Amino acid sequence: KDFQIQLAQDTPQENDNVIDPIVGNHDNPHIVLQKLLLSIEKNTEQTAHLIDGMALNQAINFLKNADRIYLAGVGASSLPAQDLYYKFIRSGKNVIFNQDVHIALERICYSHSTDVLVIFSYSGLTQETLLMADQARKNHTPIIAVTRSRQSPLVEISNVVLGVSTDEKLLRVGAINSLFSEMLVSSVLFLATINQDLSNLEEKFRKTESLTHQLKRLK
Repeated sequence: KDFQIQLAQDTPQENDNVIDPIVGNHDNPHIVLQKLLLSIEKNTEQTAHLIDGMALNQAINFLKNADRIYLAGVGASSLPAQDLYYKFIRSGKNVIFNQDVHIALERICYSHSTDVLVIFSYSGLTQETLLMADQARKNHTPIIAVTRSRQSPLVEISNVVLGVSTDEKLLRVGAINSLFSEMLVSSVLFLATINQDLSNLEEKFRKTESLTHQLKRLK
């Protein structure tokens, strides 16, 4: 496990200042699709291997026992946070997510030791999320970081780190592999948190489906 983590940390450091395009100038759409598929498959497998089982169990325990779940992410990393927010809402969890950074910072001021903060940040360097993490630590709120599996300010401040693959450079045409890997971890966190309570949650899922079904156009 240590060797796998070290290998994933060292490899992307080469030519970090060169943009990572994934595709080439002359690739046709079909080639783009195949390259993307292979890249995502490799990235997903690496992320699955990088996630430490004990860390994942600790994260799930925090989520299951939390009075309130705070979710945070900026830019592309806000998407897995928002997706997890929507999923937890449907399961009846007391969950908080704000895309407005000012509001998110104000909300985290009132966190407690019985809550938990989940931060999605591929770089681990985003100032907004670091401010939230620093305030959460002052409030003795446990912090779960979903980030690259290498040293960063976010890794150092977090109680639990769920590392994602580092095969995508910070200088890139867009967050692609990093987004898929963060979404993978987001889905694992949700499913592993609610799977033992599915029988009790079934009625909640039926109620939400019945209500939102009224918004759909029936043929």
